[in-house]
Amino acid sequence: MRNKKATGFTIAAAWIAVCLLTGSFSSASAVTPWTEQQKQSLIPEALINLSSNYAVVVDKQMQRLYAFRQNHEGMEKVFEAPCSTGKNSGPKMISGDGKTPEGILFATRIYRDKDLSSTYGCLAFHLNYPNIMDRLEGKDGNNIWIHGTDKKLRAFQTNGCVALTNQNIQDLSTFIKLDKTPIIIKNSITWVQEATLHPIKSELESMMNLWWEALRSGDLQQMNIFYDSEKSMDRLSLEALSDKIASWKRMDIPVSCFAENISILRDDRYTVITFDQVIAYKDQSWKCGSRKLFLKKNSDRWSIKGERVPPESTGAQFAARINEIGDAIASRIDIENMIVQWVKSWQSGDMKKYRSHYAPDFKGYGMNLTQWLHYKAGLTAVNKNIRITIENLKVIPGTATAVAIFSQRYESTGHSDLGTKKLRLKMINNRWKIVRESWKAL
Repeated sequence: MRNKKATGFTIAAAWIAVCLLTGSFSSASAVTPWTEQQKQSLIPEALINLSSNYAVVVDKQMQRLYAFRQNHEGMEKVFEAPCSTGKNSGPKMISGDGKTPEGILFATRIYRDKDLSSTYGCLAFHLNYPNIMDRLEGKDGNNIWIHGTDKKLRAFQTNGCVALTNQNIQDLSTFIKLDKTPIIIKNSITWVQEATLHPIKSELESMMNLWWEALRSGDLQQMNIFYDSEKSMDRLSLEALSDKIASWKRMDIPVSCFAENISILRDDRYTVITFDQVIAYKDQSWKCGSRKLFLKKNSDRWSIKGERVPPESTGAQFAARINEIGDAIASRIDIENMIVQWVKSWQSGDMKKYRSHYAPDFKGYGMNLTQWLHYKAGLTAVNKNIRITIENLKVIPGTATAVAIFSQRYESTGHSDLGTKKLRLKMINNRWKIVRESWKAL
């Protein structure tokens, strides 16, 4: 067993090493004159990494809005349009100052034409200003939207929102997913070559790997080193996830927990990492909520200033989701064990045990259970030294029913074949039973 103190020291030492990686930002922001060809490949330095989602970036100074996505070749601009922002310059500080906020925001609600006056056009997205960092900095305000307008679009004419033409807000809406798509508002976009962002991306990915290692350790004290203070940590959700991981470890169940759909976004004041939390057992995986980490780099050390999890990722809903996943994994294990015993009884020719794995209303190959067992007994009498090999087992579990699909190789003295076997299962008296069976030759 690993010593907890030693593990904690290892994580802490590794974290300090990551924090000592310096110079990443300076290399990204050092923009030199570009050729016309190079300009076509520039991206906003805010977009360190994007998941399968899109990102929207607003340049207040240029009164332009862009949408980007990350494909297999890198970051790609997919949309560009003129926009209008606040009538007063500078970042929003208080309600009614006529300024558009700057930072990394997310759309939380959508309003359709029937809900809006002509001022807001045919479509509007409510943004989550002020976010965690805005509140920590004492910023105030509300009702900041990206919206359309029925009027002629003019630069610097809003009370703090970002306005587009009705056609452009409709086009933009195809790229916005509520609480997923970052809306990054900058006074002026700094455009860089994507390669210059690789060092800071590697640095933050290393930090995330250590964060996950600490969470998986089951000792949340190890996680304190990543956070600015106890208040900046969502301890309830972290404890629920960490405790469940620890329980699987105690039972020697090979469950892994990791991040998917990771986005790393940079503002002048802070950095945001967003990701989905995923639990996996063998070939199956389940999402168990999402998380947003708000970080700042003080001197040479990254520190999480706050984190945000949606309602379903904390409290009773999150605990219920974790338990639901636990039940699905337990069902998967029960089904695996049942199939192992089913194979053993088949190979040994023990028809009593073999029958115990079938439901009374079994149907398969045009036969009922009695006919099927009579048929199998006849084959067993003819074919000796039966050996069954199962590979690529996939289970689709449900509450009271499930499907198991796998490659099955049959070998005996009289016959051999290879095919795909599908078993439809149902729960009877707390035991999985085969209710339907089919086979297709490979």
